[in-house]
Amino acid sequence: MSFYITLISDSSKHFFPGNKTSHFTTQLPTPITLNDEWEMGLVDFIYPHTWYNIREDNNLFGFDLGDGKSIARRIPQGYYESIPDILDGMCI
Repeated sequence: MSFYITLISDSSKHFFPGNKTSHFTTQLPTPITLNDEWEMGLVDFIYPHTWYNIREDNNLFGFDLGDGKSIARRIPQGYYESIPDILDGMCI
């Protein structure tokens, strides 16, 4: 016998309000009792992009303008997908 079960990190927030995307408990609609030995395999998982690649501790960028001149810009922490996104964050 084989079966699939889908476990979703935010499906049981009412029962487990402390659930996080990477560490969660799910309330099943009916209990599953497994007798004897079973093997389990992971078929698929989806991990949403929920982390920042620019944080408060690494958000200062410096630019050499030439002739001994330079400027620095801080950008808000967040997720920036491309260089143009970073430049937009700097308002350049």
